[in-house]
Amino acid sequence: MIKIQIFPFNPVQVNTYVLWDSETKDCIIVDPGNWNIGEDEILTSFIDKNALNVVKIIATHAHFDHVMGVNFALQKWKVPFVGHKEANLLMPRIPEMAGWFNIRMDPVSPLTDYVKEGDSIALGNSKFEVIHVPGHSPGSIVLYCEQQDFMIGADVLFKGGIGHTEVPYGDLPLLLDGIEKKLFTKPDNTIFYTGHGPSTSIAYEKKHNPYFVIR
Repeated sequence: MIKIQIFPFNPVQVNTYVLWDSETKDCIIVDPGNWNIGEDEILTSFIDKNALNVVKIIATHAHFDHVMGVNFALQKWKVPFVGHKEANLLMPRIPEMAGWFNIRMDPVSPLTDYVKEGDSIALGNSKFEVIHVPGHSPGSIVLYCEQQDFMIGADVLFKGGIGHTEVPYGDLPLLLDGIEKKLFTKPDNTIFYTGHGPSTSIAYEKKHNPYFVIR
């Protein structure tokens, strides 16, 4: 069984996810957003206290706020850094994009392993299907755990909203199409864990999200 711990990190309050298999204790860190010594310690202490074995760092996409802790995490645990190949379009611009918010960031270590639509990521006795949903950012991926009916989807979808598209490589029609065809076709009771703020469900968004109710 997969367990989930959420840490809202950095000034933009990114939801960093630690996911682990309760039997094997293998874990992945999704979107490490820790950006100072205090947040580094919070993340490290949780993993140490629960005797977790970090096996991968995963980036849902390459916006600066979702990768603030990547360099620390890779140095600490020395594991693969996984994402979609198209995320490389924005990786070199991360310090620039952080600067738009008056935040200083060093360049982020590049992805070491790539996943694409339909790939499977194993975690202990469970697995995640990789769903590619660009439009908010190139290479945005959603991790779908069918066994437990949940998704880790970051900024693709929010409770009552969607990811911003007035950003480099943003594409509103592409994002809406991906959500409808790839996410809304999953079971209604599927929980969607977002990149900021509260989680939601596929049923709730199909019924209440204004971007889709009015269509």
